[in-house]
Amino acid sequence: VEALERERREAAERSAAAAELLARTEEDLSGHLAERERGAADLRTSEREIAERRHDLAGRESEVRELRAALEPLRERVREAEMERTRAESDRRHLDDLAVGELGVTASEAAALAAAELVDVDLVALDAAVAELKDKIEKIGPVNMMAIDEFTELEERHAFLSGQKADLEQAMDSLKESIRKINRQSRERFSDAFEAIRANYKEIFRILFHGGRADLALEEGEEDVLECGIEILAQPPGKRLGSVQLLSGGEKAMSAIALLFAIFRYQPSPFCLLDEVDAALDEANVGRFTRMLREYARETQFILVTHNKISMESANLLYGVTMEEPGVSRLVSLEVH
Repeated sequence: VEALERERREAAERSAAAAELLARTEEDLSGHLAERERGAADLRTSEREIAERRHDLAGRESEVRELRAALEPLRERVREAEMERTRAESDRRHLDDLAVGELGVTASEAAALAAAELVDVDLVALDAAVAELKDKIEKIGPVNMMAIDEFTELEERHAFLSGQKADLEQAMDSLKESIRKINRQSRERFSDAFEAIRANYKEIFRILFHGGRADLALEEGEEDVLECGIEILAQPPGKRLGSVQLLSGGEKAMSAIALLFAIFRYQPSPFCLLDEVDAALDEANVGRFTRMLREYARETQFILVTHNKISMESANLLYGVTMEEPGVSRLVSLEVH
């Protein structure tokens, strides 16, 4: 009886402890579910922002292409205007030389004298000047009577071409400013994307390698971030930090996979084809790779070409080729539940 009473008390204590544990578990579960819903809402908001930014970037790139396409005809028009202006200035200088040689004054001075009204003229002095001019004209020979009209026409054309040149230069300056603005925004977006992918790469590398550290760095020597290269640094557990080129084949493959998943975390892709990426991995690394692949498969559809049994076991749908008869191949599919 005493033993049964003792067992009853112990059972009651275990029951109370189990009830308390159940209450705490339900409370934790409710908190996790609420946190998961908040995370899902944040994820949807981020996806919408990414889609809007992607659409905005596509529009900006289209504007850049249109502006660059429009810039070349404007440059050609500037060159043609420069040639026209040079020819007009040459014709004007020739007309001035001709007027000076035949009339003793420049073409503009001759036009001003012809347009001015003669008042209070000394006739004796005028007769002497006329006689002197006639003597000079006879010595010079035939005079081009259309010089003033030609000068006026060329002056008007010069003014028109100068105005066109100023308009084209203003349009070129506007296009250059637009290109500088787009390049500045592209650099800002590239820097934001690079820092986000860099942080993701560090985290995913530690998960896949069970430790170690990795980093992404812009190559030195280039001032423009859009033109410089990117160096991949990796340090698996037990090794020194260095370029990914110094790693073994399996470590290179895992580093590349980590970078791929880091990019997918920043900007998920709806579709991805992987061809023998697990060929250089051992069973432990293949297991970590497939676990992460299943995690990202919620947002991205993966097609994996592989001969690894562990990778095949993690797939939802298998496709294979068999040759039941010599020379006759047949496609076989298997849905894995």
